[in-house]
Amino acid sequence: MLKGLFSASDEQLMWRVKLHDDESAFAKLMERWESPIRNLCARMTGDLHEAEDLCQTAFTRVFARRADWEPQGKFSTFLWRVR
Repeated sequence: MLKGLFSASDEQLMWRVKLHDDESAFAKLMERWESPIRNLCARMTGDLHEAEDLCQTAFTRVFARRADWEPQGKFSTFLWRVR
């Protein structure tokens, strides 16, 4: 229960990724968001292997476009819209 009080928000983690290429912050974002992204891709494609590939592509694009993330926006919005 106390752990949640001290964990960084998605936006704080993304800020660290954007400014410092912080790999541990990015890993934490992936840990939090991998399942929702993979599940969406699996529902859309009907193929778990394809969903895994698409999930990996999504996170690759998030990291590649990290400089485009705006701190006043939510990370989740950026994640769902990154191209």
